[in-house]
Amino acid sequence: MTRRKGGEQEKVSEVPTKNGHDPLRWFGVLVPPTLRQSSECFKRAAEIAVECANLQNEMRGVEDRRKFLGRKLKKGDGGTEEQ
Repeated sequence: MTRRKGGEQEKVSEVPTKNGHDPLRWFGVLVPPTLRQSSECFKRAAEIAVECANLQNEMRGVEDRRKFLGRKLKKGDGGTEEQ
């Protein structure tokens, strides 16, 4: 599994699950291929949904920062702070 952080992708190790907690293990060795495929698709969809939520949050932060700077500029403070 990969996780984005600041435009970079970072590898995250997956936590191994016990046999009783993985529903595919309930079928033993005779797991239907379509069930295995749908399970993988669901896992990927869940990862994409989390990534989308994180990106939306990041975009909202950038938009808020842009609005803040726009108000600051209109106010007359050009943001010429010395560092």
